[in-house]
Amino acid sequence: MANVVEERPGAEADIRRYIDSGDHAQAERRLAEAMEAVPQASPLHYALLAEIRYAQEDFDDAQQLATKALELDPGLSEAKFQLASALLAKQEVDAAQTLFSELGEELADDARFLSQMAQLSVCKHDFRRAYDYAAEAVQRQPDNSRSLSLQAKIRLMQKRFTETAALARKAVKLDRNNLDGWTMLIRAILATSKKGAADKELRQIRKSIPLPQLVDVEVADYWIVRGDYAEADRILQEVLAAHPNYPRAYQVQTNLYSKTMQWSKAIEAGYKALGFSPYSLSIWRKIGIALAENEEYFVAMGWLHKTLLANPEDILVGTLYARTLHQLREYKAADDLFRQIIREQPDTPSILHLYALLLMDMERHKEAVALIQRAYELAKQDYRIQMNLAMAYGNAGDFEAARAIYRKIMAEKPEISEAFLYYTDITHMADDEEMADLVLRLEAAATEQKAKEEYNFALAKLFEDKREFAKSFLHLNRACSLHKQRLGYNEEANLGGIQLEQQIFTAEFLARFADCGNDSDRPYFVLGMPRSGTTLVEQILSSHPEVAGGGELTVMDSIVRDHAAKMDKPMVHSLADLDCADVSEMANQYLTMTASIGAEARHLVNKFPHNFLHIGLLALMFPNGKIIHLKRNPMATCFSCYKKRFANGHDYSFDLEDLGRYYLAYEALMRHWERVLPGKVYTVEYEKLTSDFETEARKLIAFCGLEWDDACLDFYKNKRAVRTASQAQIRKPIYSDAVSFWRNFEEQLKPLSDIVMVDR
Repeated sequence: MANVVEERPGAEADIRRYIDSGDHAQAERRLAEAMEAVPQASPLHYALLAEIRYAQEDFDDAQQLATKALELDPGLSEAKFQLASALLAKQEVDAAQTLFSELGEELADDARFLSQMAQLSVCKHDFRRAYDYAAEAVQRQPDNSRSLSLQAKIRLMQKRFTETAALARKAVKLDRNNLDGWTMLIRAILATSKKGAADKELRQIRKSIPLPQLVDVEVADYWIVRGDYAEADRILQEVLAAHPNYPRAYQVQTNLYSKTMQWSKAIEAGYKALGFSPYSLSIWRKIGIALAENEEYFVAMGWLHKTLLANPEDILVGTLYARTLHQLREYKAADDLFRQIIREQPDTPSILHLYALLLMDMERHKEAVALIQRAYELAKQDYRIQMNLAMAYGNAGDFEAARAIYRKIMAEKPEISEAFLYYTDITHMADDEEMADLVLRLEAAATEQKAKEEYNFALAKLFEDKREFAKSFLHLNRACSLHKQRLGYNEEANLGGIQLEQQIFTAEFLARFADCGNDSDRPYFVLGMPRSGTTLVEQILSSHPEVAGGGELTVMDSIVRDHAAKMDKPMVHSLADLDCADVSEMANQYLTMTASIGAEARHLVNKFPHNFLHIGLLALMFPNGKIIHLKRNPMATCFSCYKKRFANGHDYSFDLEDLGRYYLAYEALMRHWERVLPGKVYTVEYEKLTSDFETEARKLIAFCGLEWDDACLDFYKNKRAVRTASQAQIRKPIYSDAVSFWRNFEEQLKPLSDIVMVDR
């Protein structure tokens, strides 16, 4: 080990000194000279190069080099140590521990070994043992800055901030380039000092530190903890404008967007951070959580699983993984995992109620009710347990049970604005004389923007049911304005992506990859603008015995995002670089990711509306798949979008003019697909479907190549759970009232009609 190398005269000793000083470029040059000076490289040379790669955070190369050294000399402890270190850095904790155990007796007094044992103990959350190892490493090498900063890191995890600061100061005094030491010092100062004193110290640090932006990013992270998200965002934007390749800024930005529940942005920032630190457990965790919260369950599952393998004790990740399995309808696996988690955490209400939702979908209703009641007894103040139970009842079509829960919440906690929003959404309010006055009073008294937004959406639906259309639109417009203010909307990026699809997917481009896809005819894609009738068509198709309804599966977004991450380009831009192997791999990914959904059926419907963006790619991936486009009157479609408070995404729909321009971009893209893929997309006109239902339904089934089944006429009797904005309507027979309902608001909708109705 280190002692052995230091006793060797010449090149090896020089290389060791350069590695220890952090001059990796010079260490590599000296090593190259040493390797050229002998006929054949020695195992020790490979082990030293592995250590250099480890220091440069190229852990894959470090692992390969250490493995090569062991192939040449299976007994070389230095090589075994480097292999264990690389595995630990890659979060392969158990494999690393096995190797370190083999080295323990031989290297018990070696400072580097002691530091790695400290890191291993941190991974095992044994902070007391971790600190003892780190302290012993410092005792062996008192002037080792890295060991001191490791001690400081462990004390920070234990929230012993005074000791953290003292140790970090020693570390950076020994080596001003020790960024870990500076980081621990900054965090300790922020945790313990009053603002004025902290500012003064941080100004001094800025003069000494090699990367001044490190100070700003840690301050931003501090503001996130304190809840000042606007200030954190401002700082991070400034840092990234000046230093676009600064990894830590993206890590903190991921944290910021997660805290503010901007999940798509959190995912994007997380992938950028991952590009710099591919084996960061913290980043794996954040990406997995963000993907799960963004309902990208297929990709989330991979990241959550990686995180759990590295840290099986992470209850939050375990619970999210079980919930993800549930959403992917891997019911048995989800059931097994939830039961394992509940054995360890028997009285955690949030876990109990998530398990109850799984049991409801498994039609184990008696067990589910018992669990949700137990969760409620443990957390009577947690209204979300009741809200989720009500939503689950609504998903399954039991609206009376859902309404009863919402009424209880509204009576006991009228400040819970969501309860009014969801209650009015599934209830006809025409005969309720008292609710309007109550919600008006609550809206006037509300101070939070989100609450005012939700009360206004509830009032819009309430007055619409009373046919007081002027009042309804007043509150609807107010709600949408509040939403747009709160979350914002980047129109240039959104419409630019749609235009770029047309530029990439030309007829020539599509012809180039015509034979690259998968021959499977299992996938059906039902798509179009939201609120255009996609849920109705999915329900008709899934009533057929050969077809399963998958709901709104965001698989394609996940697949394209994964491709973009590999290409290190924005999502749509990355598609310009497709090759035949990519198309084939994407098709196989899709089939693998959806294999367990509706596995008993020959065909699976994915009715994610915005898959209209991916029609070109879908046609390449599945030449035998079916693509069904729902087309509806533009005013009816857009108004239905405008008045539906979508939980996630669709940010273009909260402003009439934004919505109009988006609709025109959607139409332009659909015309493009018709030109470059003639006959590939089957269009269902919503108005024809609702006026001549059986004729149009039979045409639809014929297009899919299926034998007619009368169950398709009774789609509203289909008992499958429906988790979309149309859950209340889809439980009724076909109706055509919605076709012209928008005309009740014709005057108020003029800014929209001036855009979408020109030349019609």
